[in-house]
Amino acid sequence: IDGARGNSGAILAQFFTGVAEKLGDRIAVDPGDLAGAVRAGATSARQAMAEPREGTILSVIGAFAESLAAQPENESAQRWFAPALEQARRALANTPRQLPVLQKAGVVDAGAQGFVDLLEGINDFIAGGRGAAQALQLDSEPLADLEAAQAHEDLFDADPMHRWCSECLLLGEGLDRAGLRAAVADLGASCVVVAGSHSRIRLHAHVADPQQLFDVAARFGRVESTKADDMRAQARSAAGGSGVAIVTDSSADLPEGLAEALNIHVVP
Repeated sequence: IDGARGNSGAILAQFFTGVAEKLGDRIAVDPGDLAGAVRAGATSARQAMAEPREGTILSVIGAFAESLAAQPENESAQRWFAPALEQARRALANTPRQLPVLQKAGVVDAGAQGFVDLLEGINDFIAGGRGAAQALQLDSEPLADLEAAQAHEDLFDADPMHRWCSECLLLGEGLDRAGLRAAVADLGASCVVVAGSHSRIRLHAHVADPQQLFDVAARFGRVESTKADDMRAQARSAAGGSGVAIVTDSSADLPEGLAEALNIHVVP
């Protein structure tokens, strides 16, 4: 939860939280128990989102969980895990058909790709041990996907009402996740993820005013590790390919429109 970054990062953190809560303090589990924990993690990840969408990491996690639960328990670890991995790969390949923006760019969902990469590493470790896992090499496909996405600048034209990708960590006891989710929804936020537990929450949302989001969160607990990224500025920088960025903070009080015109990154 502490290290989660971005929409998919918060969802993945909630998946691991759900798995851990289901397993408790056990240090050894059989395949059936692990499959049940993975399914609990998938449910937990979906519940963390205010508006779950298919074609994202959620779809791939769900496909993996359902397939893992359907495998017979008396097989070897490799034969038990591999079919579920294959199902996750198919779900990943299907993400462009579920989200038009992905189909237009000719890419798969990045968070979903990351989850499959994680499963690939686990599978290689099961097959060949630690040495095989350490010998893995990254291929060039993710870079190709990024270049293809950057070729479609219209994909990066962030809604001005949701241009700030904002995150914070919320600490306390008896944190009200449902109440926090409702309060954030009242702001008109999008891509809302409330991940964590009763004492530690990672809040992620796309908003027009990051400080307003952090003020709302402060009503529910102690706010730490705030972050706000201007997605429109990020998109312009990525599309421009420049090796130089100019960054200031909002106290610079730049004339309206100047930061946009000169591609200056303004941090709240």
